[in-house]
Amino acid sequence: MGLNRGMKTVLTTLLAICVCLVIGCGEKTMDFESLKALAEKEDAKAQTNLGLMYDNGQGVGQDFKEAAKWYQKAADQGDADAQYNLGLMYDNGEGVKQNKKEAVNWYRKAAVQGLAGAQWWLGTMYRDGEGVVQDRVMTIILLCYQGQIRVNPCRRNSSWRSRTCSHTS
Repeated sequence: MGLNRGMKTVLTTLLAICVCLVIGCGEKTMDFESLKALAEKEDAKAQTNLGLMYDNGQGVGQDFKEAAKWYQKAADQGDADAQYNLGLMYDNGEGVKQNKKEAVNWYRKAAVQGLAGAQWWLGTMYRDGEGVVQDRVMTIILLCYQGQIRVNPCRRNSSWRSRTCSHTS
């Protein structure tokens, strides 16, 4: 059982706000036209930020297809934030046809680069068997790494109990 679409949208919006705060901190905020000019010159960060503007309707009308287009350009250049956002778009079917396997592909690319949100969503995809074969080990690895679940593999009466466990709790 995964989070519903509304919760994913809220989390995506919060991530976008955090990214915008970090990127804009101490610097003059770039206007839409300047950012678009940089994005058209293949600047991956500008492409990601332009995607965020379209995704969230900041300074432009909200347009998921246009957001996906700019995320795709930046993701193809290896930008982890764009890969993560593109994964969310495929996961939710926003601006692109919903495709869980493609979502997993982009989450994985961003997760390998250490992006926490991508690691978490990838873990939930493994947990729920969405776009991948359900895999409890990968779920635990990804979600424990993010501190989202606490697992004591030595617990009594647990299917995760270790045969070599010396704990009695």
